[in-house]
Amino acid sequence: MSDFLSQVRALREKSDDSQHSPSLTSLAEQGDIEGVKRVLSEGKAEVNAKDSDGWPPLVAAARDGKIEVVKCLIQEAEAEVDVRNDDEYTAMIAAAEEGHFEVVQYLVEWNADVNARDMYGDTALIYAARIKPHINVCKYLVQVHQNPSPLHPFPAHPGIHVPYAHVTNVDKANERSTYAHCSNTQKIMHTCR
Repeated sequence: MSDFLSQVRALREKSDDSQHSPSLTSLAEQGDIEGVKRVLSEGKAEVNAKDSDGWPPLVAAARDGKIEVVKCLIQEAEAEVDVRNDDEYTAMIAAAEEGHFEVVQYLVEWNADVNARDMYGDTALIYAARIKPHINVCKYLVQVHQNPSPLHPFPAHPGIHVPYAHVTNVDKANERSTYAHCSNTQKIMHTCR
């Protein structure tokens, strides 16, 4: 499968020779920090530009957990921390969905919007709690959530059966327990301490 993805990326780069941002996004996805720095230093790419699939380098790197690339893009290239892909995913949403805790923490340190919503109205916390819940990411996002309110009590995508999350009992002042309920009625309890 990874050979197939490598071939697709190589074909995309060849077909987009005149556009340098797809190359930067590909390098970011692969975690090629030296390649990212080279392309940026040569001025061959706009750091917030989307590739042909609609992914900016920062969002792609965050999705794939490439923390060093994320740091480089934000600190050195001054990427917009809340830049969005074509589906309105931010780096925060992409990292949370894949359970990349270190990336999520780093983005919070750089004031990424933890309440940002994608085109379906879903937040990073919703994505972190879906299907294969990433408990450490959920717990952290509940702790840093700017506006702790219940999440969607039903699937955000009509006609598609997907697990949903509902966070309750958020008591930031006393750092008490909270629950994430999934549509399969399984309860995941974690303590925000």
